[in-house]
Amino acid sequence: KSADTGGMPTIRCNAGAAPDPIFQSATNGDRYRLIGLNCDVGNQPTGEVIYLVAHGGPGGNPANYFIADRCVIQNSNDEDVRHAIQLGGTNSAVIDSSFYNIRQTVVRSEPHCILIGESTGPILVQNSYLEGYFCILIGGISWTGTQQDITILRNHFFSLASWGDDNLQ
Repeated sequence: KSADTGGMPTIRCNAGAAPDPIFQSATNGDRYRLIGLNCDVGNQPTGEVIYLVAHGGPGGNPANYFIADRCVIQNSNDEDVRHAIQLGGTNSAVIDSSFYNIRQTVVRSEPHCILIGESTGPILVQNSYLEGYFCILIGGISWTGTQQDITILRNHFFSLASWGDDNLQ
């Protein structure tokens, strides 16, 4: 299943062995708002997509005030996607957005629609459709802080039983 995104601007990953995210903010960046974008994996003949949308560069702090608003983030070609979007920093949100087919078919790790990592909050996930093997992961990375002030309201989580893997259950 994928969204009707005919009237939305679309951005896709670059093909390659280790594809870059569709969007990545600057290290220590501030004030990003993605509005009405279709973020699609596209055709990835090789390699796993680690993040579709990431913020904060390698070794830096995650961006603050990062918002995905009315976006569609999808894996329309059944490629391997580990995390659709990464939230961290402070004042980050996913609102009125849809995630489709966030899973892995070859590489076996834990795919997530939303990864909430290095954040002291507030984080908001509201009024969104999340279709993935796992919908939200809070923590799970090497950060030693404590995530706090996370609000998850009025969302729909969906996962197909056929996506199951004996190693992940």
